[in-house]
Amino acid sequence: MRTSGNLAYEPEQTGAERALDWASPAPSMARRILLEDALTSRPHLQEKARQIRRELAVRRMKSLLALITLVVLLASIFGGILYRQARILELNFANLKLERQIEKTEQSSGQISESLARQTDLERIRRLAIDRLGLQVPARMQVVTVDIPDSDRVVYARTGHSSVTEEAQLAAVFNEIEGFFKTLELPGQDS
Repeated sequence: MRTSGNLAYEPEQTGAERALDWASPAPSMARRILLEDALTSRPHLQEKARQIRRELAVRRMKSLLALITLVVLLASIFGGILYRQARILELNFANLKLERQIEKTEQSSGQISESLARQTDLERIRRLAIDRLGLQVPARMQVVTVDIPDSDRVVYARTGHSSVTEEAQLAAVFNEIEGFFKTLELPGQDS
């Protein structure tokens, strides 16, 4: 067989080579054996094939059942998350509604307090206190003014024995209170 060196072209065949191409035998095909023929001739193979089919069907059913279970599980998780988020959103809206109601109530309460303060007649209250309750205007010596310090006074309990009786504790408290009042300065008293 001659080649021209160029692989893009088909090589030229001579008459003898062409004759060989036509004369070459057709490829032999294997004879097909039908499954039914093979199975009917061998019953144990038929039973084995049935068993294999059953196993494959069981495997398919198991994998299908696992897939369905997985899908249902994921859907239920997703549904649970959605339900919780919806519930949270619902409660947020309820909280906002309550906050608005509280603001309205506080606003109306402030308006009511303001209107009551405007309607209050102090002279009328003084007359009612004198007439009905028998109160009187205090004398100058009866008025006590209390100076409130800028900072709070903190009184600490003394740490003592835990076996102190209740009477001793009450006496200590009384002494502390008495000492506190002795330190107060009342107007009109000479120090």
